[in-house]
Amino acid sequence: MSVHPLLVAFLLLQLSAWAQTNDVAPFARGTVVQIDSKSGELHLKTPDGDRTYFLTPRTYIFRGEERLTVDKLKPGDYLKLRVAADPTGRVTVVRIKVDNKNVALLPLTPP
Repeated sequence: MSVHPLLVAFLLLQLSAWAQTNDVAPFARGTVVQIDSKSGELHLKTPDGDRTYFLTPRTYIFRGEERLTVDKLKPGDYLKLRVAADPTGRVTVVRIKVDNKNVALLPLTPP
């Protein structure tokens, strides 16, 4: 049984596209520097430097068991994020856990 070369090429292209959109680490953490609710930009100071993430209408935000809205976040809040790259390559936030501990050396755990 032989595999058609076009099928192999198609599968390689699909794998390449998947790799390009999934090269973002799925977790991030840091302290809120600024939030622009109109553009959906969330600016964090992370252990790796300043980073910008993008909020969507489907971003879930929690403090403990309480569900929050983006207007409840403020500069200085320590956040743990679950992120994903969208088809355009922007890093969007799927879930935010507002943490009371502002200790950058704590192990990174999923929100």
